[in-house]
Amino acid sequence: MLGNQCNMSCTYCLQHPFVNRQIANEINPEIYDFLCEVAYENREHRLRIVFYGGEPLLYFENIKTVVEVLNQRNGVEFEYAVISNGKAVTDEMVKFFNDHKVAVTISWDGNTVLETRGFDVFAESEHTERLLKINDLCLSGVISARAYPKELLNAMQRLSNKYYGIHGYHLGVNLDEIFDTGIADKDLLALDYDRVREEMTGIMAVVDPYLNGVEVYKADDCIKIAYIYGLVKRLAKPNWQGCTVYCGNGLSVLNLDLQGNLYPCHNTSEKVGAIGDSFYKYLDQVLATDDTKLHKEQCASCEVVALCRGGCKLVRPKARESGYCKLKQAMFAPVLSYIEKIGAHEKEAGLC
Repeated sequence: MLGNQCNMSCTYCLQHPFVNRQIANEINPEIYDFLCEVAYENREHRLRIVFYGGEPLLYFENIKTVVEVLNQRNGVEFEYAVISNGKAVTDEMVKFFNDHKVAVTISWDGNTVLETRGFDVFAESEHTERLLKINDLCLSGVISARAYPKELLNAMQRLSNKYYGIHGYHLGVNLDEIFDTGIADKDLLALDYDRVREEMTGIMAVVDPYLNGVEVYKADDCIKIAYIYGLVKRLAKPNWQGCTVYCGNGLSVLNLDLQGNLYPCHNTSEKVGAIGDSFYKYLDQVLATDDTKLHKEQCASCEVVALCRGGCKLVRPKARESGYCKLKQAMFAPVLSYIEKIGAHEKEAGLC
């Protein structure tokens, strides 16, 4: 967590209600030893460090310093990623990301991005060319009343086709569902859930021939395929136990600022501990911020729990009831219905 400053003011930014103080952006050298200790304890897997803001690229010099210092440490390996709105990207940054194999995710809402973010990072051809030079690039959009899944994936596909022409492979893709943490523009929450469900059913119809091996991938469908494949991969992960938030924020995911303070989520500014604290003291504080278990019974009976897995711990009960759960169900029910039909068919045929 590099700091909370941002160069945009997205209408649905979920950090606005949770950030009430500035996070210090001076680097405490002790964080390097801490990160190396964590990496060594988890040495079977590379430790993944994701740089967050605010807008993380406003703190690019600190990103460079952290990466360069950690890469000089022996006996541990790291991989790096950054999630950005892309507005501040420069040629120098692109070179650094490529040289150090930093994965970059750009938040972008397709053709209606001006209505949700107030700025289209892909509007100018020169900046678009700059962004598309990034070797490991992903697009992440938010489903809202201004951006439905079909049109958003189609817009991402058009950019991915350009990206393929440069790199010979396609962009990564991610979709998040909007939720109300106290956002000002409530119109963004007024989704047509039937339309969402219908579009997701249509997307599954497009993807079906590829999943069944009937057709070879077509360039114009690869983003839809990648998105659905990502959901299918989620099903292979360990089952959600219902007691703590599935994303692992504060638990398997440590939210660390540059001073060594720890937070329950990277979208908040209230710390729950520091790297020098007792682990159990820290754990008590993290668990006190997580009321996931209160929704366990309701979530367990939901048709999309296999993909939603209890949702976000920042969403309050009122927001869950007013639309959060309905949107999750509209997005995921067609996917799970399709997978269940495939499973039933294979079982009937004696294939599993």
